[in-house]
Amino acid sequence: MTGSDLMLAIPMLRRISLPYVKRRRGRVALVVLSVSLGIAAIVATGTLVDSAVVSMEENSANRTSLGVLQISNGYSGVPESMLDEVGSTKGVASAAAVITGAVRFTDPQTDLPPDLLIIGIDLFDPSKIHQSWIDRNDLDVLDESIFATDLGALILTRDFADRLGVDLGSHFSVSTSTGIHGMTLAGLMPTRRELALLGGNVAIMDIFSAQALLSRSGLFDSIDVTVVPEQTNQAISGRLSKLIGGRATIQTAERGGSFRSLLHSTRLVLSVAGALAIVVGALVIYHTLSMEVSLRRSQLDIVRELGAPRSAIIALLSGEAAILGLAGAVIGTLTGIALAWIASAIFSQLLGVLYRPLALPGFSVSWVSVTKAIVLGLVLSVGASLGPVLSATKTLASLSTESPARERLKRSLRHGRFGALCLIGAFACALLIRPPIDAELLAQLSVGRDMLTLLGLGLILPAAAILLARRSPTRRLRTRWVALKLAWNGVSSDPARSATVLASIMVGAAYVIISFGVVTSLRDGVLDWVGASQKSDLFVTAAGSVGILPASPKLPPTLKPIIEQAPGVATVDTLRLVAQPHRDRWAAIAAREPDSLGTRYPLRVIDGNLAEARQAVSDGTGAIVSQHFAEKFDYSIGDKVSLRSPTGLVTLKIESIVVDYTGGDLGAVYLSPEKFREHWRDIGITSFQIGVIPGTDLTALREHLAALLSEHCMCQLLTQNEFRNTIGGVVSAVFYTAYALESVAVIVMIIAIISFFNITLDERRDEISTLRDIGATRSQLVRSFLLEGALLGAIGGALGSLVGTGLARQMVLTTMRIGGGMVVDFRVPVGAYVASVAGVALLCTLSCLPIILRHVQPRLSDGRPAGD
Repeated sequence: MTGSDLMLAIPMLRRISLPYVKRRRGRVALVVLSVSLGIAAIVATGTLVDSAVVSMEENSANRTSLGVLQISNGYSGVPESMLDEVGSTKGVASAAAVITGAVRFTDPQTDLPPDLLIIGIDLFDPSKIHQSWIDRNDLDVLDESIFATDLGALILTRDFADRLGVDLGSHFSVSTSTGIHGMTLAGLMPTRRELALLGGNVAIMDIFSAQALLSRSGLFDSIDVTVVPEQTNQAISGRLSKLIGGRATIQTAERGGSFRSLLHSTRLVLSVAGALAIVVGALVIYHTLSMEVSLRRSQLDIVRELGAPRSAIIALLSGEAAILGLAGAVIGTLTGIALAWIASAIFSQLLGVLYRPLALPGFSVSWVSVTKAIVLGLVLSVGASLGPVLSATKTLASLSTESPARERLKRSLRHGRFGALCLIGAFACALLIRPPIDAELLAQLSVGRDMLTLLGLGLILPAAAILLARRSPTRRLRTRWVALKLAWNGVSSDPARSATVLASIMVGAAYVIISFGVVTSLRDGVLDWVGASQKSDLFVTAAGSVGILPASPKLPPTLKPIIEQAPGVATVDTLRLVAQPHRDRWAAIAAREPDSLGTRYPLRVIDGNLAEARQAVSDGTGAIVSQHFAEKFDYSIGDKVSLRSPTGLVTLKIESIVVDYTGGDLGAVYLSPEKFREHWRDIGITSFQIGVIPGTDLTALREHLAALLSEHCMCQLLTQNEFRNTIGGVVSAVFYTAYALESVAVIVMIIAIISFFNITLDERRDEISTLRDIGATRSQLVRSFLLEGALLGAIGGALGSLVGTGLARQMVLTTMRIGGGMVVDFRVPVGAYVASVAGVALLCTLSCLPIILRHVQPRLSDGRPAGD
């Protein structure tokens, strides 16, 4: 294609393309809508993940400092003594520590959130590393000395204080991990940008007061570091790495990497969901453009006769597709950003339940996802049009001597060849998915494999099924079944045409099976574990928390003797859980009494001797790890696992591998409480599990304990059934966003059906007229086309169910296992099969009804259509 061809194509766009677009507004809108919905799914997915990372960063006060380096260890913290060590390191200009944590109002107002985010910093740090949080010039305080004498002194924004109904000197109470504490409003400050982003429910405290309030004695969450101008970050990082040893990790100002790895499994599910939506859109684009180019052959012939070279026509049609793709990409990008903005608060709340207490809503557009989406929209549109354009311009339609049947067969074979190439690409992606593998690369390869598999099978299976079915002796059908014979002829007469819409239906149906198959397998696997392991009669957790997830707040250890002394209590076991980075991902460090493991807390052993493992845990030389921790990090029995702690590296021998979902998808390492307190310097408790003496009135005991514990903290008591139902709700909530993206794919599938019947019925006007001339009634034709839609839906739904089952099984047993270490059995979603086949058939029938009624019009007495 030369420059002259492009110059010739530009005026042709104005003289040929624009008039055509005006005549075919509906079909052009279908192409733009198909592109935009698929793009919206990708942009929404990427933006949701980026917004979640922003939310966690703001929660941890990471993005709001002048520091260029940060020292941290997840939620385990770093030793207080490290601050002076870092500050005195050569090349470090200044260092300042941060502590964050959530507390709960004991008497919250209905229009305010129940939680308050505490940020502890050095209020009067001369280096002003955290000046974006607070500026002393804007601060209105009772007396600066109050922060040194009153451990409950805090600063609120003026807006939030007004909403709370308090003023300088006011007192109120909050519940923390150490009990209920009185707080004093000692200062007011304006609402700065960062605080507004967090929602305003933020309090600033002196860092040492925050330590006491949040039970973080001797620990900071992180240390932010600035370097002297003549030093490089790399050089300082090297020095600090030697200094901190196995006590923490260092990351640069490019924050968010650790939180992205924390969200790996969630990102993986959302990425696959968004990618499958774009596959359906790609098929609709291809089908619509293919049919449109076919209908415009006579117009293209005239242009060729007038002297336009083939290359100029290819440039013209490719330019049309690029413009439509760009328009769809822009609309889809805006739509995706809007959808992500609407869902960001809900998604952030989910992350608050799973990973981080009080994960307040943040919003950040993923410009990387936007760029990818726009490029993808252009590539899909131009690529989808290229095949039909090359075919349509290869020879003039008027000179073609090929029979229509042979041309249809060739189109089917072209579909098959392209589908085979897609399957080869999917096989290549599958070969590259081998542990160990980077989290980002795994997500991309998994998405690519599933997209290419669906696209390949979507092009091969429908055409093959129709070609084989054409051999069936339809003449054996009884004469009175005219509508069914006409419907089958409409489906099978042009395999390539029917196969395109079948592929869209098949992918949509497969999407349903994949989503429900993965959700059902993971949910049932977790609930089976909950039913087998959580045998306690009562569970005590912080109010609103689950008690076995990293986000669960801790409770004061002083509650244990209170619970033990209650009449009817037989045993009280404790769990302390904290999440921190391990290698390139995150893991949960769990502390339980060794004698409860495998006894009061049943465990299914995968490998190792549990009795010997319990003894090693008790001695402090060994650890018991969950199966998905071992899978995720490729550990086996006898391997050494090295964990960072505030006191240095802790190396333990893996003595046993068990099925356990404590810590959610992170994977757990079990230590003894003594070992944990010694090295992690944490005495808090995440949950208490209570065993009751047989015959005890459980309801009365629960009410009695609730009254006793309410004097010390805000907590909740759950029965075994309530605990299991709560866990089930959390597991289901993880996939709510995937369900939303699934609805996008369903909408695109409906567009595919509408597009198919809108274009093909227009193409089949002569066929409809001939059938009317030979005696077919309007009702017979309407029934035949409705049956055609039902046949397409049933066949597409059945093929999609088969393909979706294979891909869902592969995702559960391979992708989720390698990516998240989640080892669960694949559960067949029986109900989804019924919805997939019967539901899609009904959907196809109803979607095409208005179009059929418009095309098959009643006739007047003289034989003319009523609309003429």
